[in-house]
Amino acid sequence: MATKNRKIIFYDSEAHHVSLKNKLEEDGMTMSAFFRMLVAGYLAGDSRITTYLDRKRAKDKSRAPRKIKKEKEVTLDLKDSEIDDIFDILERENNLL
Repeated sequence: MATKNRKIIFYDSEAHHVSLKNKLEEDGMTMSAFFRMLVAGYLAGDSRITTYLDRKRAKDKSRAPRKIKKEKEVTLDLKDSEIDDIFDILERENNLL
Protein backbone atom coordinates (compact mmCIF):
# COMPACT_ATOMS: atom_id res chain seq x y z
CA MET A 1 0.00 0.00 0.00
CA ALA A 2 1.36 3.44 -0.92
CA THR A 3 2.04 5.97 1.81
CA LYS A 4 -0.12 9.06 1.55
CA ASN A 5 1.84 12.26 2.13
CA ARG A 6 0.28 14.97 4.27
CA LYS A 7 0.97 18.69 4.09
CA ILE A 8 2.11 20.44 7.28
CA ILE A 9 1.38 24.15 7.34
CA PHE A 10 1.92 26.87 9.92
CA TYR A 11 2.10 30.64 9.87
CA ASP A 12 4.92 32.95 10.97
CA SER A 13 5.98 36.51 10.31
CA GLU A 14 7.23 37.61 6.92
CA ALA A 15 10.56 38.58 8.50
CA HIS A 16 11.07 35.05 9.86
CA HIS A 17 10.12 33.56 6.50
CA VAL A 18 12.65 35.70 4.63
CA SER A 19 15.40 35.08 7.22
CA LEU A 20 14.79 31.33 7.17
CA LYS A 21 14.74 31.18 3.39
CA ASN A 22 18.01 33.15 3.16
CA LYS A 23 19.75 31.08 5.86
CA LEU A 24 18.66 27.81 4.25
CA GLU A 25 19.88 29.03 0.86
CA GLU A 26 23.29 29.83 2.41
CA ASP A 27 23.35 26.29 3.84
CA GLY A 28 22.26 24.74 0.53
CA MET A 29 19.04 23.31 1.92
CA THR A 30 15.38 23.57 0.98
CA MET A 31 12.65 24.36 3.48
CA SER A 32 11.11 20.94 2.90
CA ALA A 33 14.37 19.15 3.63
CA PHE A 34 14.96 21.30 6.72
CA PHE A 35 11.54 20.61 8.22
CA ARG A 36 11.66 16.91 7.34
CA MET A 37 15.01 16.63 9.17
CA LEU A 38 13.68 18.46 12.23
CA VAL A 39 10.51 16.38 12.38
CA ALA A 40 12.45 13.14 11.91
CA GLY A 41 14.90 14.12 14.67
CA TYR A 42 12.10 15.08 17.02
CA LEU A 43 10.19 11.86 16.40
CA ALA A 44 13.39 9.85 16.90
CA GLY A 45 13.90 11.58 20.26
CA ASP A 46 17.14 13.31 19.31
CA SER A 47 18.30 14.82 22.61
CA ARG A 48 19.70 17.92 20.91
CA ILE A 49 16.26 18.81 19.61
CA THR A 50 14.33 17.87 22.76
CA THR A 51 16.79 19.76 24.99
CA TYR A 52 16.39 22.87 22.85
CA LEU A 53 12.59 22.58 22.95
CA ASP A 54 12.60 22.06 26.72
CA ARG A 55 14.70 25.21 27.21
CA LYS A 56 12.44 27.25 24.90
CA ARG A 57 9.27 26.06 26.66
CA ALA A 58 10.73 26.89 30.08
CA LYS A 59 11.75 30.34 28.87
CA ASP A 60 8.33 30.98 27.33
CA LYS A 61 6.56 29.88 30.52
CA SER A 62 8.67 32.25 32.61
CA ARG A 63 7.51 35.15 30.42
CA ALA A 64 3.83 34.20 30.55
CA PRO A 65 1.67 36.54 32.60
CA ARG A 66 0.70 35.03 35.90
CA LYS A 67 -2.83 35.09 37.10
CA ILE A 68 -2.93 35.94 40.77
CA LYS A 69 -6.00 34.81 42.59
CA LYS A 70 -7.00 37.11 45.35
CA GLU A 71 -9.01 35.64 48.14
CA LYS A 72 -11.90 37.73 49.22
CA GLU A 73 -12.70 37.71 52.88
CA VAL A 74 -16.35 37.73 53.74
CA THR A 75 -17.62 38.66 57.17
CA LEU A 76 -21.04 37.22 57.98
CA ASP A 77 -21.39 38.62 61.50
CA LEU A 78 -22.97 35.41 62.76
CA LYS A 79 -23.80 34.83 66.40
CA ASP A 80 -22.24 31.83 68.17
CA SER A 81 -25.62 30.09 68.26
CA GLU A 82 -26.02 30.53 64.49
CA ILE A 83 -22.56 29.05 63.89
CA ASP A 84 -23.47 26.08 66.12
CA ASP A 85 -26.68 25.62 64.13
CA ILE A 86 -24.70 25.50 60.89
CA PHE A 87 -22.39 22.81 62.27
CA ASP A 88 -25.39 20.85 63.58
CA ILE A 89 -26.97 20.91 60.12
CA LEU A 90 -23.73 19.78 58.48
CA GLU A 91 -23.35 16.92 60.95
CA ARG A 92 -26.94 15.79 60.36
CA GLU A 93 -26.53 15.96 56.58
CA ASN A 94 -23.34 13.88 56.75
CA ASN A 95 -24.70 11.45 59.34
CA LEU A 96 -22.02 12.40 61.80
CA LEU A 97 -24.29 12.45 64.85
